[in-house]
Amino acid sequence: MSSYEDNEPKPSDINVFAGNATMHGISHIFTEGSFSFRRFLWAAAFLVCFGMVSYNGYDRVMYYLSYPRVTKLDELEAQMMNFPAITMCNLNPFRFSKVTKDDLWQVGHALEILDENKKLAHSEFVDPEHLSTLRRLAEFGPGYVPKDKDSFSMKEFYNRTAHQIQDMVLECSYRGTKCSWANFTVVSLSTTFM
Repeated sequence: MSSYEDNEPKPSDINVFAGNATMHGISHIFTEGSFSFRRFLWAAAFLVCFGMVSYNGYDRVMYYLSYPRVTKLDELEAQMMNFPAITMCNLNPFRFSKVTKDDLWQVGHALEILDENKKLAHSEFVDPEHLSTLRRLAEFGPGYVPKDKDSFSMKEFYNRTAHQIQDMVLECSYRGTKCSWANFTVVSLSTTFM
């Protein structure tokens, strides 16, 4: 027994493919029925677009394979330039060699070198070459009071013990001209040089 479906003409495989394709134009070109002017326009538009894509792809591949290189440099030489700003940073805010016994008594706790009882705190973190000097400075004895206990100034402490630009700038040259530490200026009350 044959059913109604068996008697219907089967679409060709290309028509099934074109009907399910998501590429624009294919489903309008490959349809059942006779060839029409509309199908001709769709086929022409599809072939023109496919040709353009193919040409562009070929052109780009050939360009890539030709290894083109373009190097263009524009160099402008400035006639006059200001000396650049330079920031020098040091992990140590002060020179250990300039710290006195009175300094240690005044700021040792704030700098976490001494504990609240004026004894060395965390001596395991101190550089071994400075440990004996630090222990000697921290021997305050009973009733020790620094000379300038009431007139101590953190600003004066940092200015006196801070790293000096004369010691830090060993050599300087700018645009072929020698310079020195004297060409730098302090830009704040801290020990920042510019």
